[in-house]
Amino acid sequence: MKTKWLHWTLALAFGAFAMSACGDDKKEEEEEEFDCFNDEGEPYAIGSASPITGAGGTSIFAKDATPVAIFEINRHCGILGSATEAGVPLAITELDTQGSVTTAQAVTQQLVDAGVKAMTGIGANDTTAPNANIPVAAGVLLGTYIGTQDSLSGCSAAQLADGAITKSPTPSNAANTCWDNHGYHFRLSHRTFDWGRTVVQRGIDVNPTATRAAIMTASNPTGDAVKRGIVARAAAAGFGTIPESGITASPTVDEFKTILQTITTNDPQVIFGYVPQQNVRQLAEAYSQLKADTTWGAKPASFNTVKFYLAPPTYGTDYSNVSAAALAFLASNQMESVGVNFDLAWPGTEAYARILADYDPTKVIESVQTLRNFDMYFLFSLAITKVGADADAATLAQAVRDLANGPGEVVYPDDYEHARDLIFQGVDIDYEGASGRVEFDDRGDAQGLVYNNVLVQTNGIPLWTTTPITVQ
Repeated sequence: MKTKWLHWTLALAFGAFAMSACGDDKKEEEEEEFDCFNDEGEPYAIGSASPITGAGGTSIFAKDATPVAIFEINRHCGILGSATEAGVPLAITELDTQGSVTTAQAVTQQLVDAGVKAMTGIGANDTTAPNANIPVAAGVLLGTYIGTQDSLSGCSAAQLADGAITKSPTPSNAANTCWDNHGYHFRLSHRTFDWGRTVVQRGIDVNPTATRAAIMTASNPTGDAVKRGIVARAAAAGFGTIPESGITASPTVDEFKTILQTITTNDPQVIFGYVPQQNVRQLAEAYSQLKADTTWGAKPASFNTVKFYLAPPTYGTDYSNVSAAALAFLASNQMESVGVNFDLAWPGTEAYARILADYDPTKVIESVQTLRNFDMYFLFSLAITKVGADADAATLAQAVRDLANGPGEVVYPDDYEHARDLIFQGVDIDYEGASGRVEFDDRGDAQGLVYNNVLVQTNGIPLWTTTPITVQ
């Protein structure tokens, strides 16, 4: 097992810079009576379990937030402290899940055993859902940046009060069941059910007169949840009976050909689905071959113009090595993919960009996962500063909600020192994050997420658009 530690010495190195920035200089300029940062204080550690090596999809970008958060928080007085007591260095203990469920389990338990009060992680869906109960059961707050499975939603207040609802100690998709995570889990990613609804909404937005549809989704828990969202939104839109098919874990071009021939018997104008990024190549090859097949006598009239609206977003995958016909299909905007992205014009994202430029002007924002992970570090650090190192999990969780949801004075990612001062003054805060408007409902799920679509360019590289998708 490979382990990556962001040692306290890293925090202290940034702390030395921070003392100069917000200690001696502020004394001279503002006549402060004390340095706001004690670089010799015992560092306070927050945990993180992320795929530093190995598979992990876009969750591999989450680790990029770790050194930036240490840099920003420790140059602005650190964590804990008070109006008359200096803060101490923030340290982040970041362990490598290697994209493995079993390794994720081991390192998550390692963080719990180390005594962290809060942690971020745990990577993509396949490593998050099976292990999210480990910190929660131990009274450790968990902030996730990519876990989208519906099972990760906690019990709502209404569900907790309903005797007919089973309260599961672990994430569960069972009927009439919810995960009783005690409010200790905060999720900044979307739910797969909502993802499915958004896929259909994009199809409706572009094709408002479409009345016939088909569905193809991966045969796994994520695909099943996306399909439920697709079916719900399509039914509300009046699509009626919709042919559908599952997709195996490693579909071939021939399998996709069979699927396409099976689900298009109703001559659909749109096809909705969940097709993993690594399988889009095979889908593109299958469709382009069928499109060119002049021997298919039963080819539906709309087959050559049918539009595909899919999750997950194809961003981050290079499709330049597919056949010319498949690339022509992908780049024709006949296929779009949908996901949650970030808005560079959002004030919180602009604030993070300024921090990043100070930290390393050669760096760019690679993924919304980076921004979400930073937001959880920021919120956990402020919440711990607000309620103290000895606060129990319930008190700390409520502090996170209060800081994220407001009402209060709006603060952004580059307002850490100001936010800290407001806390000591007893002023309520409403944190607007790097990833967007950070607010949590009573299930711990983020609200107000912005969905966009991704289009493959003629060079085979997918790019995000800035077109927002709002589900009706």
